[in-house]
Amino acid sequence: MSSSLPKETLTLLASFDVFRGLDETALQSVEQACEPVRLPAGAVLYRPGDPGDCLYLIIRGHLQVLAPQANGHEQVLADLAGGDCLGEMTLLTGQSRSSTVRAAQPSELLKLSKVAFDRLTDRYPDIKTRLQQLASRRQSRRYLALMELFRGVDRPVLEEFIKETNWIRLPGGEILFRQGDAADCLYAVVHGRLQALIQSASAERPIVRHIGRRTCVGETSLLTDEPRSATVRAVRDSELVRLPKAAFNRLLERYPQAGMELARTLARRLRQSTSSSAAVQGVTTIAVVPGHKAVTQTRFAELLAQALTKCDGTALHLNSRLIDRHLSEGAARTPFNSPGNSRIVNWLNDTGRPTPLHPL
Repeated sequence: MSSSLPKETLTLLASFDVFRGLDETALQSVEQACEPVRLPAGAVLYRPGDPGDCLYLIIRGHLQVLAPQANGHEQVLADLAGGDCLGEMTLLTGQSRSSTVRAAQPSELLKLSKVAFDRLTDRYPDIKTRLQQLASRRQSRRYLALMELFRGVDRPVLEEFIKETNWIRLPGGEILFRQGDAADCLYAVVHGRLQALIQSASAERPIVRHIGRRTCVGETSLLTDEPRSATVRAVRDSELVRLPKAAFNRLLERYPQAGMELARTLARRLRQSTSSSAAVQGVTTIAVVPGHKAVTQTRFAELLAQALTKCDGTALHLNSRLIDRHLSEGAARTPFNSPGNSRIVNWLNDTGRPTPLHPL
């Protein structure tokens, strides 16, 4: 580390949550692995698409995390100051940056590269555990802030709601709730794809609606205070944020504009359900599984993907080798409940490819 950094850096490092409880020797290892970064007011630290190959620690100053909106403006997702860190999610997942970070005033930071971070966490695994916990909390904040329902809600108030949410991982094929169940919460889809099945006495087959990311699920029943009107299941491995009914009601009471955004969303769904465009098909995942250990399914799966591509042009033969090649060796064996599973889900979403229930 450069000798130009202030002598109190070691004390400052100890104040970061991610390094909480580390002894002086460990903190010295962190300090030696960092390099200083100074930003003038208005300077951009990184932009969407930049490589997520390092973690930044804010020593002093003020930075803003910004996300682009459809109208061309930028939405402030977070204000960060001394004692905060940023870039943790992309460091953990290996993805590119998804937001812009700009200095609102002159700021001083420490940069910790992924190589240095991996060396440190090999010696001090608690650092990685705390960083994963921080990333999970921030993901909830980010995805709620980007949803239309929460547009315009002040960030301090949004933080109140985030404290009441919890992160849910739903494996492909599992039921989120069933038609007729009591409505006790709202869900926001972070990653993955869900399917709503509405059973009707007048229809031979259930009405089907596909639900993608950044979409609310279950809000209609909360508004009407009636049982669930559909059965919702995960088409593929999905991640959701759950907001209890009490918090949802407080949101509508304190921010009537949230109710207006919700009304617009419901109106769009009604219009789509009555138009001819509602028949758009969702993503279909086909798992090829051998019926006997002597059978090799690889060649058959390749031929099937080729045939489907000729019919539709959108088929992908997804297997563990492909995932390992695009991400890293062993990535396909990541357990579903591991935070690292988000890396696979995010990559598949970003490339517009279907997410499998389990890698072949």
